[in-house]
Amino acid sequence: MSVEDQEAISRAEATGQWDDPAYLQANDHYFEKYVISVDEHSPECIRRPKRSGTEAYLYGWGPNEYQPLGSLKDFEYTDRLSQISQPTLICSGTHDICTPVVAASLYEHIPHSRWHLFRHSRHTCFIDAHMEYCQVLTRWLQEN
Repeated sequence: MSVEDQEAISRAEATGQWDDPAYLQANDHYFEKYVISVDEHSPECIRRPKRSGTEAYLYGWGPNEYQPLGSLKDFEYTDRLSQISQPTLICSGTHDICTPVVAASLYEHIPHSRWHLFRHSRHTCFIDAHMEYCQVLTRWLQEN
């Protein structure tokens, strides 16, 4: 992210001013780069109006993706991933908020898991690499 965006995020974290226009713009840039961008060419299911609730997210995680400040900030689950007994498909992109390091850790700790890394995809690999995603998911569902 740009130096300006990083500074805006740091200022908001230091001051708690989550409504600062520079912070909101930096947050938009982050989501476009690592999560999703929506325009007239996006699938209809992404463009349609959403009813999003924020209370639970704010309580559990906090006001942004960068720094957990909510009740889950100290939650650690890695040592329990081995308890997952169902086959698990882990999908992530090379430009994903779930970084390849995080996805690899899930893969290494979950028995019977498979990981597929989508090149040039963000958190929404099902949009960024739609055909590849459908092929990977279909194959995994048929096998499991």
